Amino acid sequence: MARFVEAQTVWDRAMAEGLFDIQRSTPKAIAVGLMGHGHVQYGHGVAYQLASFGKTDVFSAIAVATTGVCSPEPDSADALYGAD
Repeated sequence: MARFVEAQTVWDRAMAEGLFDIQRSTPKAIAVGLMGHGHVQYGHGVAYQLASFGKTDVFSAIAVATTGVCSPEPDSADALYGAD
């Protein structure tokens, strides 16, 4: 499990660096990253890594199934949207 967490953290950092570099080189650009729930939920992952660069104006959205019983908690992202 420890290696999974380490690998996830490295991947989060790499994605955050890429997004941050886009914003730094083109300040008026809106950088968008598409990634899985584990990199987004609860402000952990990429948002946490972006905060370490001083980037706090981050918006997160998670796709949720519109059918079935599984749905994330409402506070797991800034927005939830239906996708099947």
